[in-house]
Amino acid sequence: MKLTRSTRAGLLLLACLGGISIPAHGRQVSLEPTSLELSGAPGSREHALVTLQNDSAAETIELTIGLADWSISADGQLDLEPPGIAPGSMADWVRFSPAYVSLAPGEAREILVDIKIPDTASPATSNRTALLASAIAPVSTTDGGSLLRKIEETSLIYLTGRDAESLPVIESITRVLLADGSTALRLEVSNTGTAHARLQGMISMDANGASTSLPLASLVVLPETRRTFLVPLDQPIPENAMVSASLANTHAPQHESGRADLVRYSAPLGEAAPLR
Repeated sequence: MKLTRSTRAGLLLLACLGGISIPAHGRQVSLEPTSLELSGAPGSREHALVTLQNDSAAETIELTIGLADWSISADGQLDLEPPGIAPGSMADWVRFSPAYVSLAPGEAREILVDIKIPDTASPATSNRTALLASAIAPVSTTDGGSLLRKIEETSLIYLTGRDAESLPVIESITRVLLADGSTALRLEVSNTGTAHARLQGMISMDANGASTSLPLASLVVLPETRRTFLVPLDQPIPENAMVSASLANTHAPQHESGRADLVRYSAPLGEAAPLR
């Protein structure tokens, strides 16, 4: 069963709530880096360190470390699954230590991630898993009681084969009308390659001699998937505007530099349509 990150965090609370108000809480735990991009050949071994920190100033937190499969939906939702189920999962290749951590307020610990790539792994594909740190922590309610809340943080791990390719293409840019009445650009990108893409660059709109540019950074498109990115517009754009996009893929393992420019996109923007 797929559970989105927000669904998993809320299930425990939804089971307990009955008209009780809970004050807002900041993030209590951080797992850094939030993503690891590794490469390796069949039969090799890769190591990495991830830092787990208790960001609370007053509470000791006890956390269990585990693995999860993951994917990103077309609209950008992170979906977590039990390890070893999803296509491309490398959960069976990964060992980590420690599996349990007790952190005093402000304390940090390093988690060692050890990946043994099988001899039979294809060098033309990519695999992934996520390191998952979770805990059940009490939350004070406004009536003086307490409930249990699930804390969960992930570090997404990508492993790219030496012969894998990342092949992103800008499919379209359209103007959409959001539910609150505001407008946004909808950027559609596909990736037919066997390695993920990580995109950065600029969208530009030109109309009546005026130009508007919107910077983009760290847009991830997984292998053999299509992603939709919404870019909010903070000012009206004329209907006769031309839109163009110049993006670079900073994760292009088939190139020696590790970087490749996408084919530039340019087209009339057109009228806004309701987001579907």
